[in-house]
Amino acid sequence: MKTLAFAIGAGLAGLAGTLFAVQLSTVSPSSFKFTESVTLFAIVIVGGQGSIPGVLLGTALMFVLPQVFRDFAQYRYLVFGFAMILVMVLRPQGLWPRRGARA
Repeated sequence: MKTLAFAIGAGLAGLAGTLFAVQLSTVSPSSFKFTESVTLFAIVIVGGQGSIPGVLLGTALMFVLPQVFRDFAQYRYLVFGFAMILVMVLRPQGLWPRRGARA
């Protein structure tokens, strides 16, 4: 099962990479920024690892809410850091943990 999950994940990642390259017509290191990686990491940590609804909730919190508070854009990553620290301390499994997950 783990091998099958890995193979499906790798196939989907390859397909996404292909579509990304076709869309941009080129792929370079500048296409992948550190801040985007941090944002994706924050989404998983805040939402809950292994929980699809948790990741969707994390996405809403990390992408939709900053748009509401656009005037404070310079503090975006500060808020990300505080959110991650609060979730890791108060809810180690995320805001919406997967079923059966223990703290």
